[in-house]
Amino acid sequence: MKILSVNLWYDNYRNKTNAQLASFRQFGYETDVATISTAPKTLMVTFFSVTDNGITITDKKLFRSYRAAFVYIFEKASDSGYDLIYIRRLMSKLFYAASSIRRTGKCIPIIYEIPTYPLDTNETLLYRLRDSLEMKLYSSLDNYITLTTVILRQDLKLPDNWISFHNGIDINNYSVTAIPELGSEIRFLAVANMADWHRYDRMIYAMREYSGKYTVRLIIVAPENKTVNNLKTLVHSHNMESMVEFAGKNDVSSIRELARDCHIGVGQLSWSYDCPPQINTIKTKEYCAMGLPFFTSCRDTSFDSDYPYAYVLKKMDDELNLEDVIGWYEKIHENPSYKQEMYDYAKDNLQFHELVNQIQDRLK
Repeated sequence: MKILSVNLWYDNYRNKTNAQLASFRQFGYETDVATISTAPKTLMVTFFSVTDNGITITDKKLFRSYRAAFVYIFEKASDSGYDLIYIRRLMSKLFYAASSIRRTGKCIPIIYEIPTYPLDTNETLLYRLRDSLEMKLYSSLDNYITLTTVILRQDLKLPDNWISFHNGIDINNYSVTAIPELGSEIRFLAVANMADWHRYDRMIYAMREYSGKYTVRLIIVAPENKTVNNLKTLVHSHNMESMVEFAGKNDVSSIRELARDCHIGVGQLSWSYDCPPQINTIKTKEYCAMGLPFFTSCRDTSFDSDYPYAYVLKKMDDELNLEDVIGWYEKIHENPSYKQEMYDYAKDNLQFHELVNQIQDRLK
C-alpha cells in the first residue's frame, strides 16, 4: 500500500507530516510527500520518499501556474499506483486544485485535513471572504473527497464522512534523558511557529517581574517573523538579552538537545478568556515526549484533565506568576522517574496511530 501526502507548507509542518507518515508506515504503507515551493518566476513541485531512515527526493519539476502544478501532482499520483492521497488544507490554493481532485477522486480515495475546525477567526474582511469561498468550493467537492479529518476547537456534531483526531508525534524521535539539576538557574523552553496570539510577551513580562531565588532563562525556538522581531524588541527594551535566547528555527534533533538542559516547557499563553474551548498543539506532545513538564493557558485535550505534568494557568489570569509555576515544578523534580513517565504517556497516547486506525476502518 502507498500513501501520498500533499502538503504545500511541508517545510513549516515537516515534524507533523513525518509523524503522521510514521504511523501510516506502522500499518504497512509506503509513504511519500508532494509539495509546491516558489522559485524565481516559477513553482517547484518536489516529490519525497519518506522512510524510517530519512527523506529522499525522487522528482522535481518546474511550472508557471498552480493549476499546472496540481495537475502534475495528481496525474503522477494516479500513474504511480498510490492507494491513498492525504491533503493538508490548501486554503486559497484549493481553487487551482479542484478540477484535479474531481478527476482523481473518482479512482483514488482522497482525505482532506482541515488542521483546526471551526476555522480560525480572522480579523480582516478579506480573510473571512477567502475562507467562506474556500469552504463553499470545498462543499462542492464532497462526492470526490472520501474523508475529511479535523482537529476540533470545540465540541461539534460532524458530518458522517468527517473524522475528528488529535495532533501527534513520532515517538521514535525522542528518548528518555537525565533529569537536569535544579541549581541556581531555571531554564524554560518555548517552541512555536510564532504568532501574536501565542502571547509569549507575557513570559517576558513575568521574567522581568520575577524576584525569586533562581535565575530564570528562556530559550525560544521559532522561525524569524514579525512576532519574533517584536519579542526581540521587547527583550532589548528591558535589557533582558542575557535572559532570553532566540535559537531560530530548529529540527527535532536540535530541539531535543536544547530540551535536555531545560526544566519547563512553555505552551501558548493567550489570555485565559481568549483561548478556544479546546486546543491540540504539537508542542505540548513534544514537551511530553522529551520529559519536559509544561505550562499553558488552555488545557490540551490530548491530556487527561488530571495529568500531573501540565500546569494550566488559572482562568482570567491578568498576570503570569512564575513563582507558582516554579513551585509546581520543584515538587515534580523530587520524582526521579518523571521523565520516564512522560515519555511512556507520549508513546501510549500521543502518536497518530488512532487517526490511521479510524481511516482504515472507514475505508473498509
